Amino acid sequence: MLASLFGIVPAILGMYLFLNRYERELDIKMLYKVLGVGMMLGLYGGLFHLFFDRQIIEWDILFFIGYPIMETLFLYVVLYSKWFRGKWSTTYYGVALGLGYAALVTMSWVYFTFINLGTSREIVVSLALQGFLYAALFGSLGGYIGLNSFRKRKKRVLLKSAFYLMPFYFFMYYYYWTTHPGFLIAIIIYVAYVTDYTMKEILPQGYRPPKKKRGRKRYRKPVKKEVPTPSGTSRKRKKRKRRR
Repeated sequence: MLASLFGIVPAILGMYLFLNRYERELDIKMLYKVLGVGMMLGLYGGLFHLFFDRQIIEWDILFFIGYPIMETLFLYVVLYSKWFRGKWSTTYYGVALGLGYAALVTMSWVYFTFINLGTSREIVVSLALQGFLYAALFGSLGGYIGLNSFRKRKKRVLLKSAFYLMPFYFFMYYYYWTTHPGFLIAIIIYVAYVTDYTMKEILPQGYRPPKKKRGRKRYRKPVKKEVPTPSGTSRKRKKRKRRR
């Protein structure tokens, strides 16, 4: 139960932080469905982390290059499918997909850590911070891939998207081995920069809501207004017209 809070709470806050400005034009039910799809992908990603982290952690290149490409590929395949490619809303559904993925991976990390290392205060604080950082990073990554899918760009999108994650895993790798606070500060600064860039540059570019159809205006003939005249003169004019 506690592990689920570490993943779900950052995902819900991320939905509000990233998508609050655009929720009027989006399908809320569809957003949460895509969030659920991301959680299903995160289940596979979390299992992969649990089984291979101890083996890959000794190979630095595989850790901060292999993981980014693998996890980016999960989001890339979904957002470039026929259901999302070329649609303006894919940018925002990509954010929901990334948040869902981050939620399940965080839950798996928390569950595994609690079983092996316990629930001390330091562990709880570090995992909570990691959950928020992971949600912000993958929400930004999903928005970037979604924007490229909306514009139907395919050249080097997968590699460029993987670069979003490589600095994060690079600093995480050396923080794992050294526990130096400088690497943790670098992680926080990098994720804050990526989140700010996504909110100011990526999400506004994808905002293309469909224009509302306006009905055709019916043409009405202008009605001639009679000029008010004295009652006597108007009667005389009517009589003259009848005689003619």
